[in-house]
Amino acid sequence: MIIKNSDVHQVTGVNVAVLFRDAESLRINLNKASVYTLGIACDDRQRDITHAPYPAKGSYQSYNLYRGGVVIGLMVSADQRDELKTINPNCLVETIYDDVGYKEAMRAYNDRAALIRQVFNWGVFYIEGVMDNPKAQKAFSLAWKNGHYAGYTEVANYFDDYVELIK
Repeated sequence: MIIKNSDVHQVTGVNVAVLFRDAESLRINLNKASVYTLGIACDDRQRDITHAPYPAKGSYQSYNLYRGGVVIGLMVSADQRDELKTINPNCLVETIYDDVGYKEAMRAYNDRAALIRQVFNWGVFYIEGVMDNPKAQKAFSLAWKNGHYAGYTEVANYFDDYVELIK
């Protein structure tokens, strides 16, 4: 898809073609959404751990166990480590961290979270018809500040209230 400068709304920076492509990748239909239902959909996508779960650092470590200079366990899981420690209580345990795997998982999680936030941000402008309103960004910033702690649905509620003031 070729994106022209005319596709970008100068006031809010919304690119409608990119917005619809990204919304489609998240299975969100903007043509049938209200600001509130968009918030619900974005909250659901954020909680959907099948695509990019939040990586727990502990999931990216394994263990080597030694006793008397002899390897008794190489790259074992935490459960295997505990079992081997029961059999060999005086063994030496070395923790191995998979920093590359953890950073890749973290990057995937952050990329998906950023995509969801962009679809939400641009989507509320599109749904409310304020893409060329110079006060739209300020209304969104206030809504985000007051509601992001409770999720996209709460931000949508605040934005729905604030957008009436700028229309």
